[in-house]
Amino acid sequence: MKRKLTSLPSDLTPRLLQGVPLSICLSGCGQHWAAPRSYTDDFYSTRRFCQRTENFDVFLSHDWGTSRWLKLCSLLMMFNVRAASTACMVVSIAVGILRAYRIIPDERWTELFPLGIFYILLFFWQHLRELFKKPLVVFLDRLCIAQNDDRLKEQGILGLAGFLDRSSMLAVLWSPRYFKRAWCAYELGTFLRDPGKEKLVRVMPVKLAPTLLAFCLTWEVIRFAHSAATEYDESGSREWLIVSGTLLFVILCGSPLYMYIGMGLIRDVQALPDHLRNFKIQDAECSCCANNHRNPSTGEELPCDKQLIFRTLKKWYGTPDDDTEAHLETFNGFVRSRLSRTIRQTVGGYTLPLKQYLYIALGSNAPLLANYMSKMGTPPAEISSDLERVMWACRWLIRWMNAPLQMLFGIWVSIACWKLGVYLMRYCGRVALSLILPFLILPCALAVAWLPMRITFDLTSHDSLLPLVPFLALLAITLCLFSAGASPKMIAPDTAFDEMLRARSDKSQSSQAKEAWEKKDAQDSPQPSMATSSTTQDTSSSS
Repeated sequence: MKRKLTSLPSDLTPRLLQGVPLSICLSGCGQHWAAPRSYTDDFYSTRRFCQRTENFDVFLSHDWGTSRWLKLCSLLMMFNVRAASTACMVVSIAVGILRAYRIIPDERWTELFPLGIFYILLFFWQHLRELFKKPLVVFLDRLCIAQNDDRLKEQGILGLAGFLDRSSMLAVLWSPRYFKRAWCAYELGTFLRDPGKEKLVRVMPVKLAPTLLAFCLTWEVIRFAHSAATEYDESGSREWLIVSGTLLFVILCGSPLYMYIGMGLIRDVQALPDHLRNFKIQDAECSCCANNHRNPSTGEELPCDKQLIFRTLKKWYGTPDDDTEAHLETFNGFVRSRLSRTIRQTVGGYTLPLKQYLYIALGSNAPLLANYMSKMGTPPAEISSDLERVMWACRWLIRWMNAPLQMLFGIWVSIACWKLGVYLMRYCGRVALSLILPFLILPCALAVAWLPMRITFDLTSHDSLLPLVPFLALLAITLCLFSAGASPKMIAPDTAFDEMLRARSDKSQSSQAKEAWEKKDAQDSPQPSMATSSTTQDTSSSS
């Protein structure tokens, strides 16, 4: 006789504790993130990718209705961009030294080496990391929960709390659908349910990552075109006109599309507070309800996942003698207060910590350092003293440092422009704004970020450090602008709300409460067996 299930357990047997390397989750162009095409998938019939583990480095929380490509780009930005940026800097310095000593040709095409390293590691760092370091072990429901054994599959799905309790970090791939899914809200609420404890949560809006990648590629094209045009101009060639025409074409064609996508991202982010303010776990969706509590393959009647979630929330947020939905309202209040505040701080503002943007800016501009280092090592003939050589090198170093700073400022201007576009959408269409705003904002951004440095550099002598003035001014402006959208890494406890949860927890853990729970579970067990709506479906549909 099968035992009756009344709530979602948090204790897991060692057999269920299976994790996968993050490299597996990123392999095959994100094939493991594709939405299920059917409820039986032979490819996931066994946990062929798993390894036994006691703890997880990261729990990946997401909804399966979001594109696999958006999730793949988000994970690359979250976990690979730092290594890619660091390696690109190292290779750029090495190439610059080799060019300065004429060991390799002093040509612009050598910049392709660090640029290639940046994008190779951006996409494949987790695979290369495993050659010399322990891989990051993550939990992804489709891979870590058995698919060929109904009993193990069921225990894994219903034991999500156990996996979350053994995870060091929760990575949320956020989309507008996220808080509409019962399992997603349950995962986030479970991870943060312990009062007074700080929890590491990283939230990545899935539309932001591909937008940043597009920005990087566009920046590379603009940088190469600008550098080539400058060189052609100095040599007296007319070919710089062709390069400038290419640059203008990129701006004319790319900026409106970039603006259109960015406004869509900001519109989703700005709608998040309303979603959280009106959140009710009772209204959240799950796959069993979408299928009218019938197995799509066999037609068998299935119990509702939300009832199991509700009973689990009652043990955490309610009292045993309470027959109302007070525990659900307590959880709703938890989401609306503590989670709402934290998610809005993380997803709102400028959506990522400054250091993430810094990695992107350094990685995209590191190849330019190789070219400037070769110039540092070959000063003009009129420079003879060591002091003049040092000043010459410092001027070129300042010029290079200004490039990633300009990119950071450009990212801030882009996000601010998206916000302005969303505000103006109440008066004008999105397409029209995408065509108009770039040509109003771009000249202003160039005037602030590029023109002062260029003029100062061209009008001062080779032994002057006056270009440091516009650089420091732009640095101060950029840091001040980004500080307004800074967000904390850790989830800080909400003291007032946590005191209420502690009181409820102390009350529910008394000896009388435990006896009441056991008695009530025996009387009110609504499910005839352990089977749930997710048991006969692919695990991926549970979120």
